[in-house]
Amino acid sequence: MDKHDIVAILNQLVRLEQAGAALRLMESWVFVSPMSVDALTAVERLAEAAELNTAELSGLILDLGGAPAHRAADPRSADLHFQEVAFVLPRLIAEQKVLLGKYALAAERLTGDSRASALVAQLADRHRETISELALLNESPGVTSS
Repeated sequence: MDKHDIVAILNQLVRLEQAGAALRLMESWVFVSPMSVDALTAVERLAEAAELNTAELSGLILDLGGAPAHRAADPRSADLHFQEVAFVLPRLIAEQKVLLGKYALAAERLTGDSRASALVAQLADRHRETISELALLNESPGVTSS
């Protein structure tokens, strides 16, 4: 696999990270009830992780002589304004699971490049931790009840 192929795979992950609902949620007006403060904190950490993941992927892309993909918000996340933050937890969990699957596919394709493989594995672990944290919050009494 040549550098262009590696850059293309890494850029797919950059686009996915940047299109995530957590980043859009942080740009939206959201409702935070007293029961969902922990959920907001978790979503903030998720958005920060997406930015960090993007920066790390972009750094490797630049090291390989490529150009990182530009941010493009997913238009399907435009409905996040004025939502109760805890209400979107199931959506964020599902999105993270899909993203983790994309990381698994990328890892399979990047076996020939040790730096890219190591980075993708590290970021996949970060997503696993996020899924666990969001799932625990989602199961907490009162957080998502109506």
